[in-house]
Amino acid sequence: TIRNYVLGFSLCLILTLASFFIVVNEIFSGMQAFIVVSTFALLQFLVQLLLFLHVGQEKKPKFNLGIFLYTALTVIVIVIGT
Repeated sequence: TIRNYVLGFSLCLILTLASFFIVVNEIFSGMQAFIVVSTFALLQFLVQLLLFLHVGQEKKPKFNLGIFLYTALTVIVIVIGT
């Protein structure tokens, strides 16, 4: 619905602006800033998966979710392996 898209857009905008604000104003330093910004990035990723891509919400068997998880695992193995 439109409500979900507006909510998703708003949450993504807030998380992006919060990350920008933290980095520009140097609220946290070093590793703390990295952890906070990475957490915001993960939250934004989850918002986009749930509200825009509707992963896990389909009524049919969850083929899309399985394919997504396999792809994520493959990317993680490639990134960690390099």
